[in-house]
Amino acid sequence: MFYNIFFILLLVCFKVFDTDRDGVLNFVEIKQMVNILTFVAKESSNSNIYKNIIADDIIVELYNRSTKKELESSSEVRYLILK
Repeated sequence: MFYNIFFILLLVCFKVFDTDRDGVLNFVEIKQMVNILTFVAKESSNSNIYKNIIADDIIVELYNRSTKKELESSSEVRYLILK
């Protein structure tokens, strides 16, 4: 039961961020997703855990985990966004 609810929630969240409806989150959509989710985490949490989260650092980590190339900093992420 929990698996079914989790899957449905995941699917709905995915559809929210897949703005071009191609079934894949591109770099711009991922960037928007991370920005929104970090904002919500910072605003809705009473804890200081999320207060120092930087969206570009999350993008760097996602990129590093999904490719073999390692980005050094968020400045390289900005380059990818402008590309």
